[in-house]
Amino acid sequence: MRWKIILPNLLIVLAVGLSGWLYLRHYYNNLFDSQVRHGLERDRNLFIAANQQRAVKFLSTVMARSRSREIESVFDEWTPEELAAVRQTTAGEPVQEVGEDGAAPVGPTDEELSLIWRRRAHRECDAFRAFLGQDQAGGRFPELIAITDRRGVVISRDVDPNAEPVGHDLTETFPSVARVLQGNAVRDFWYYQSFLLDVAIAPIHNRGNLVGVLLVGYDISNGVAEADRDLFDVNVAYLLRQGDRWNVHSSSVEVGQRRVELQEQISEEQDSINQSMTSRTVSFVTFEVFGEEHIALAGSLSGSDSSVQAGYILLDSVKNVRAPANQSIMVLFFSLAGIVLVVIVGFMLASHFLNPIEAIEEGILRVMDGDLEHRFEVRSSELGGLAYRVNQLVAVLTGEEETQEDESDRPPS
Repeated sequence: MRWKIILPNLLIVLAVGLSGWLYLRHYYNNLFDSQVRHGLERDRNLFIAANQQRAVKFLSTVMARSRSREIESVFDEWTPEELAAVRQTTAGEPVQEVGEDGAAPVGPTDEELSLIWRRRAHRECDAFRAFLGQDQAGGRFPELIAITDRRGVVISRDVDPNAEPVGHDLTETFPSVARVLQGNAVRDFWYYQSFLLDVAIAPIHNRGNLVGVLLVGYDISNGVAEADRDLFDVNVAYLLRQGDRWNVHSSSVEVGQRRVELQEQISEEQDSINQSMTSRTVSFVTFEVFGEEHIALAGSLSGSDSSVQAGYILLDSVKNVRAPANQSIMVLFFSLAGIVLVVIVGFMLASHFLNPIEAIEEGILRVMDGDLEHRFEVRSSELGGLAYRVNQLVAVLTGEEETQEDESDRPPS
């Protein structure tokens, strides 16, 4: 009987508390997820703006250097001293050759002229490398600085004057070099020797003639992604399209299981990433990385005539943002406390009403069993009057003379 009284109230409190908790949890999760999306959209706009600003500065720096007298001098006329130094290097001893008039040295062969230009180009590439290393915060050096001739063939590069891509015609691999040879400076993205390079290319003129190009390429490395993460407070991954798949080239996510899971998620969300990159409206991608839900936005890294498709993806974990929503669990705790109170108070109230009823029931059974002298003594403001009337009924049924009682003797009713 007691549980019949308590259980409906118990279920009502439980249903109301659980419904309130689920509603608040859903509401605040959606609210905070919306804040993540708005924040991520803002971060992407800032990322694009910052990237464009860096691109302008980068290209301007390379253009200014390509117009400098130092770079132009790479293609100046050869000097006797340079020719002698080249011949000494190639012959192993000084060579003093003169022309037919006995006054001027014999002109250099094509190979000797190429060596002269290579020495000059290497010297200027190294000098520009040192300048950029000092100019960049943290001393970040380019992965590649090179100078080509007017055909797009690399004359020399920094660090090692004979290393790749010296001697290669870059126009065959990178269309942007051909564009620069038409007189237009460009910024581009290359995939070169396993590096994803952010490249700035500018034409070199000598006495009004376009004679070659200067190119500088920075590797978009994990360090770049980590710097972007610190700047925008979201994880950044740079993507490279290989075949029909987007793969992670570098990322602010630490190398290891998290990076593996990120790549797996990107592999599974190829269509969503393509849509996010190409859609005119904001298109979010949801990732589950290392047990944490992430919301992501992707975009493309577009160069002038890119020979490679590159992109980026910004990821923000919703775990920390959703943390305040976890406070809604207090509704459930209060509901559980309410259930405990309902049980305690319910038992007290049920006992208050049921104990007199059980006493009356027990007394009636005694009378029915022949105990005609038994009378009901129930002290209850709600059921005392009923016990008094039952005593009167028993007296009438047994033929006992009814005594008149003062109102003060009657149980409260």
